[in-house]
Amino acid sequence: MPTLRRDFLKQLATLACACCISAEDSAQSKSQGRHPYLEFPARPRDRLAVTSWPFRDYMQSPANRGRKLSVPSMDMKEFPAMVVERFDVHNVNPLLNHFSSTDPAYLESFREAVAKARSHIVDLGLPGRCFATTDTTTAEAAVRDGCKWIDIAAAIGSPSVRQHLSAQPGQKPDLDAAAIHLAPSKRRFAADPVGTPATPRCGR
Repeated sequence: MPTLRRDFLKQLATLACACCISAEDSAQSKSQGRHPYLEFPARPRDRLAVTSWPFRDYMQSPANRGRKLSVPSMDMKEFPAMVVERFDVHNVNPLLNHFSSTDPAYLESFREAVAKARSHIVDLGLPGRCFATTDTTTAEAAVRDGCKWIDIAAAIGSPSVRQHLSAQPGQKPDLDAAAIHLAPSKRRFAADPVGTPATPRCGR
């Protein structure tokens, strides 16, 4: 059956539109590849975050070795609102050792406190662990802790974690050994329970 002129014109218009969209997407993809786009907050204070480390004297937590009993205590759930009130900063970087608990109910209440203060978590600071060691037992224990801490970061809504690398006394971290121990757990260590990529960062 011969194709009607009207149908032919419709097909031609559809094909031309698809070609234009494809060309535009390709151009945008190439442009983005050459020039990464990052939208920084216009307000300078919105580019800042306050960590709980300078307030270690006050943070009430069984894991906080810097707590001073001579000063008033502060629970981590109070931290985001305090930062907003005192510094007019709406981004926080809590340290895991400053949490009074890691139970799911407590983590959820902390997340709610962050939202109530109209704040955001930019990073979760983690304790040091010996990943970079030739001692397999020690390294495997560090990986297990790391995976657990990734779950905690996901629970409180932290987009990244900062993992400190520790070493045995008198030894330097063996980065080759760390790579060997972490390789089997790379996928698990860098993803939360629902598979959303996290961003682990290491520090000393």
